[in-house]
Amino acid sequence: MSTCQILQNVSRERFRPWYGWRYPALRPAPTTDGLRIVFVNKTTVPATEVGFHVGYRGATAFVRDVGTFSPGVSIDHTYSEFVDYAYLGTQPNACRAAFVKFSDGSEWRGH
Repeated sequence: MSTCQILQNVSRERFRPWYGWRYPALRPAPTTDGLRIVFVNKTTVPATEVGFHVGYRGATAFVRDVGTFSPGVSIDHTYSEFVDYAYLGTQPNACRAAFVKFSDGSEWRGH
């Protein structure tokens, strides 16, 4: 895994019909907007399923992704875990690969 980061919500201007113009939204405390993981299948066999354990702010999530992950190709996906948490930076407390299933039926399990 080359990247594991928490995304931050970005405040945008909002239209309020009763005022008729755009104005900056009130700026509440920053919140999270999901999880981004970038990984590469470093084997010679295509992977069909991957799983990650991620921890942030004392919460843990198990992220599962299904598809065809070809050898040597960088996969960059955003997941809906960790949305609307208080934003405390991009780095999760923990992020590790938990398992990989391959197209030939073999599996890899993390520790």
